[in-house]
Amino acid sequence: IDIHLDNPRSIDLVSTQFKISENLECMKSGKGYEVSNLLWCGFDKGLIVCFDISSKYPTCLFRFRASDKRIHNLDQLTRYHLCSVSEDGSLKIWKLDENEGLPSSAQVIHEQKIDGQGELRGLLTKLDDNAYKIWVGGTIFKPNTSLVQEGYVALYRWDSDKPKSVTFLAHISLPEPIQCLCMESDHIWAGSSDTIYKINISRRSLDLTIEINEKSRVTSLISFGAQVWGCISDKILIIDDPSQSKLKKLSNPKSKKRIRSLEVVWLDGNPYVCTDSFDGTLCVWDTENHSCVCRQELAHKREIYALLWDTKNLWTGSRDSTIKCWRLAYNYEED
Repeated sequence: IDIHLDNPRSIDLVSTQFKISENLECMKSGKGYEVSNLLWCGFDKGLIVCFDISSKYPTCLFRFRASDKRIHNLDQLTRYHLCSVSEDGSLKIWKLDENEGLPSSAQVIHEQKIDGQGELRGLLTKLDDNAYKIWVGGTIFKPNTSLVQEGYVALYRWDSDKPKSVTFLAHISLPEPIQCLCMESDHIWAGSSDTIYKINISRRSLDLTIEINEKSRVTSLISFGAQVWGCISDKILIIDDPSQSKLKKLSNPKSKKRIRSLEVVWLDGNPYVCTDSFDGTLCVWDTENHSCVCRQELAHKREIYALLWDTKNLWTGSRDSTIKCWRLAYNYEED
């Protein structure tokens, strides 16, 4: 597999064109647009920015202050609605207004805060029976302290016909703070401090606990087919059989730096997993034999914090204030 930088489509956040001085935390693709391709970005001081990446040179459609705290995750529910979770423990639903068929501004129409003090990090959304199920994961703190009390996973229902209301459905308490979530079949997987939890969606109960013994945090989880992948410190975690607690660990080749994110990329219908690194390296992994089949050193000058596959290209966001676009192929040839 070859990886090639599509330089004209890359974004210099601190350039005179964009002038964004905050650090990137997360990225998601837009939904509901037949022509334009959107990139939503959340930043560490509460800014959310919407880029149009459909043309050769990306443009900023608009930006808004979503919180005074870090935006940990976001997702576009419908063409006219966005949701976000942040370090202040809030889940917010945003109404998107349009100009010439593209989003131009956002107004919060619902805010849901976890009980007590805490923060939200994980976010999953799924359309189910004409309404969205929204899963959030995070941490609840003891009153007036910064001591962790428990991990927190909650389920809400949001209906686009009643966009200003969110219905609470379930809450699951866990021993450790939740860092990330992913969905596999009829289960939610939650990553925390040195532990992965498997939650049964229909029973809304804990089915399995997997101890990792790395003395660090699980920072990302993804699922595809029957596999669940995660990362902790400089290790990649693989669960081939989600019904069992057997866990395989892979080392990041030629690097002992922290891995923060994973993303599934698809080439000719075949899944591969891309991982980032705090030394700016990208790796692509074969999901059958679990080997590294492609490695791009110095993809960024600093830590890579976010990965996104938009069905055609891989986007990487870094603490070097750039978002880069990469093309992956079995044998890359210049167009």
